[in-house]
Amino acid sequence: MYLVNFMAALEGAIDPYQKLNPPLSGNDKNSFEKTLPKLKKKISTVAIRLSLGSLSSSETEGLPVNDYVFRVETTSYARRKKFDESGKKAEEGGFATNNNHEGPKSAPAIFNIKKLNCSTDSDSINENMNTNINNAYSFMKQKILSRAFSGWFNHCKQVKTVRNHLSGVINPEPIECFQKDSLVRGVVDEEYFNYIRQNKQNKNLWSQFLKRVYYDGISQSVRAKAWPYLLQIIEWEDEIEDVIQEINNKYNKHVDSWQEIESVVVQRDKEAFLAARLKHTSAATTNSECCDSETQSVSSFKNDGSVFSELFNDDYDAKKDTVFENNCHNATNEEEEALINNFGANLHRVEKDVERCDRNHTFFKSQSNLDKLKRVMCTYVWRNLNEGYVQGMCDIAAPLLVIFEDEVIVLEIFSKLMERMHLNFPQEIGMDINFANFRHLIQITDPELFETIMAEGDFTHLYFSYRWFLLDFKRELPYEEVYSLWETIWASNLTLSNHFQLFFALSLLTTYRYIILENSMDFTDVIKFFNEMAEKHDGLKLIESARDHLQDFRRFFVESAVLKSGTED
Repeated sequence: MYLVNFMAALEGAIDPYQKLNPPLSGNDKNSFEKTLPKLKKKISTVAIRLSLGSLSSSETEGLPVNDYVFRVETTSYARRKKFDESGKKAEEGGFATNNNHEGPKSAPAIFNIKKLNCSTDSDSINENMNTNINNAYSFMKQKILSRAFSGWFNHCKQVKTVRNHLSGVINPEPIECFQKDSLVRGVVDEEYFNYIRQNKQNKNLWSQFLKRVYYDGISQSVRAKAWPYLLQIIEWEDEIEDVIQEINNKYNKHVDSWQEIESVVVQRDKEAFLAARLKHTSAATTNSECCDSETQSVSSFKNDGSVFSELFNDDYDAKKDTVFENNCHNATNEEEEALINNFGANLHRVEKDVERCDRNHTFFKSQSNLDKLKRVMCTYVWRNLNEGYVQGMCDIAAPLLVIFEDEVIVLEIFSKLMERMHLNFPQEIGMDINFANFRHLIQITDPELFETIMAEGDFTHLYFSYRWFLLDFKRELPYEEVYSLWETIWASNLTLSNHFQLFFALSLLTTYRYIILENSMDFTDVIKFFNEMAEKHDGLKLIESARDHLQDFRRFFVESAVLKSGTED
């Protein structure tokens, strides 16, 4: 880039008397955006050294051949002007140049001065040379100052964007344990986790634990033990055995409560199904005797429920009959009816999502594991009926169940995650905040990509990242890399930033920026591209890149804050 800028400045300085051959490419003559010309042949120093014998052919392997050779040539305008001036001086008794003697074409035009007659004034030649050099110097100085001002102005706009829109994205306070090489790093394995649990009274070990998780992650065998502490479901000073019994009792109580309502919902669904079936049969047949028989069957069902037992091979105990009669036929109060209808609607959504959740994963090919997932989600809905179930929640709970296989702990962890993530679901403002912050991050990090995005109407909303933020990238990565990313997000929430997912999204987008720009992708193309790339990304490299983005942003934020305080002082 600096070479192109220099050559552009040189080309502008020597115009109109000299020109570069070949000329730089640009939109027009006065364009500031210049590029190197597209040449059919390129001369490389590698080729020159090889021809001179200073470089063997084996040493040339892998070396790029991309050298350019430019000549500075006199333009026709300069030749005409010099001819006019020489003719005028000759008439006045002055000197005239000898146009038959020219310097070598490969020599710079600034020194490619035609030999003059003996009467040529050397001072005039030096003056012309100095004038050209001064012109080039002035033009380059102007370009440098212009670009410096442009850079300063862009920096000011970035600082303003950060202060006005992104000030809450990070924790600007210095964190001692995250200073470079302040503590030994490494994966949190079984040995290390046992050591810090045995010395849990040492507060520094908690900080060291967070740093290791953020940079290096947790080994698979330790995740089930470490995650409850990382998510602060259990206090660092407590042991899980001390609280698990209380959590179990609460869980079982809630399961019993919603299963009673579920039985009512199931019976109502069966009744509606049978009624629809009988109605269809009545409309299809013209036999009145058949209609009478079916009507008698319905009456029999309403009296003793024997038809249901026959059709669905289901026995109803006295307790369920009592619940059914109380809620269906005895006109229960409106509050109970609303509860049944509300939970029933959520139950149907849960069942639909559970049946299709990650069925390609070995763990969920077992019906018993699907039943566990259903119980976890229904218990969460029972505890949060006002919010209810939203499509996508199963995607978040499923990886947790694979790690723990314990419904009780999975529900506690899922509930903790929902405290932050439920804002991203419909009817909440979290997704709009993510879109706005993401847009501003792209603006200050990659202006070229930002301009491309802003050029597309639908692109400006960044809706292609909706699934990213909704599920914390669960569908973008395989399970193992999802675990690594989630651990990093959780550790970051307690230390550097509550919005690490923004920097991971930035990493995911900028990693493929050249593909997006070169193919001029629109909104639909980007969605299709990332859908096809799902679970094909290098998750660990993306996480590392996201850490770098976060570190650079924190440094920029701190430096801009220092400049602001210095200005105010």
